[in-house]
Formats: sequence, C-alpha cells, structure tokens
Amino acid sequence: MGNFIDSVGTHSVLFQPIAPLPWQLSTDVEYYELLSRVQNPGGWEWRLEELFACPDRTLKVDFAVMAQAVLAARTRPNECFGINVAPSSLIHPEYLPRLTAAVQSLPSPENLVIEITESFDASEAVLFSLVAAVERIAEMGVKTALDDFGTGGAGLAIFSMAHFDYVKFAPVVDVTSDRGRAVLESVADTANRLGDFSVILEGVETQDMLDVANDCGAFFAQGYHVGRPAERPIPPQPLRLSPRSRGGSWTSRAASL
Repeated sequence: MGNFIDSVGTHSVLFQPIAPLPWQLSTDVEYYELLSRVQNPGGWEWRLEELFACPDRTLKVDFAVMAQAVLAARTRPNECFGINVAPSSLIHPEYLPRLTAAVQSLPSPENLVIEITESFDASEAVLFSLVAAVERIAEMGVKTALDDFGTGGAGLAIFSMAHFDYVKFAPVVDVTSDRGRAVLESVADTANRLGDFSVILEGVETQDMLDVANDCGAFFAQGYHVGRPAERPIPPQPLRLSPRSRGGSWTSRAASL
C-alpha cells in the first residue's frame, strides 16, 4: 500500500540492490536504490517523463521518497539507501532544510545516498547552484551519486566541478561496443587514479554485461541480472563471472584496496 500525495496520486517504492563486482571479492550490497511508482488519482501509473515534467509534482515525489528512505534506514540501520532527486528539487529552497532534518533523524548520515541526474539545464547559474547543493550534502556526511552519466550535456561539467562518491553509467551507454567499453574503461581508470569515487554500471541485464563491467574496472553493478526491484530490500546472490571473462584484469586493483 502506498502513500497518497496531494495532486499527484498514490506513491510507493521498490528496492533494487547495487552490488560489488566479483573483482572486489565482496558480497556486501553497497546500497539499495529506491525506485518510485506513482498512480494518479484516476488509478493509472504515471509515465515518469510526464510525472516529472512539472517541478511541483517532482518536488512532492522527491520528498515522499526521502521519507521512505528514512523509514527504511530506521528499520535496517546497517543498510544504505539511495534516493533520486531532480535538479529542480535539489535547488528548491525547501529541499536542503528538509534533507537536513531527515539526516538528523537517521541512525547515521551514511545510511543515505543522494542520486542526482545529469539531465538538467546546463546554464552557469544552475550549475553553480547544484555544485553548492552537492557540497552542502557532503558537509552533512551524506554520499552523492551522479546518476545517468552519459545521457545529458551537463554531466562532464558538473563532474569536473563537484565531488561525487559514485558515478552511475546510464544503460544508454552500450558498454558491449568497442566505443562504449572504451568510455567505461576511461572513467574507471580516472576513478582508480583519483581514488575518491566509484563507478556503478546501471542496466546490467545479462551475463555478458556483467563480465564487461568487471573487466573494465567498474566497482558496482545494478540491473535485473544483479537483482530485480522488490517491495523490500533483498540481497542478491554473489555475482559470478562466465568462464570466458578476462576476470583477472583488475586483480591488482583488488589487491591494493
């Protein structure tokens, strides 16, 4: 049963795990992303592009997801939960004060990850406002993720201006192609060199994609092959490579951690 949001409809969430790739030699879930499902008052499910076309509706949904994450963290204090926030919500004057109060009610700030989509207005004013918001979130002790990397025109700009703990590669980046693989390897190499962020490959639906993610040096994977969205947090089975995977490409990286 979901919660009713005025002028939006009934909101509920599903939990999808983000798990370490085999080279990390760990089976611990990094965090669970909360995925919104919203039915309008008429009973049919909103298409996300329509729902989030209105900043007022978007802000209400973002607040509802935040409340669900706080509830989940209080119930499972040893777990971490990721929530999406639209750039329009993040720079809204009510968002950071509400987030500050939410963080203060958590067992630990480390229970939360704020995922920020890279699809936003790339104007200088918006960029600087977003960078300031990301810095404020870091001051709270909360981790951040640059979501859907590769889908928008402003991703490289904000990536170069602000620190993110995670960079999430969007499913639209075809990492099974030579060019897509080269891009993923390049960002993973940057993560390895800087040592202050981790790469997550989204949309891992097949064993081949899992093998590529591992071989390219991505840190974590998310997708149906890893774990399907569920009404409660469910840890996935340990991820395994196929016999044809290069496998050992990142052994030296694992040994250095």
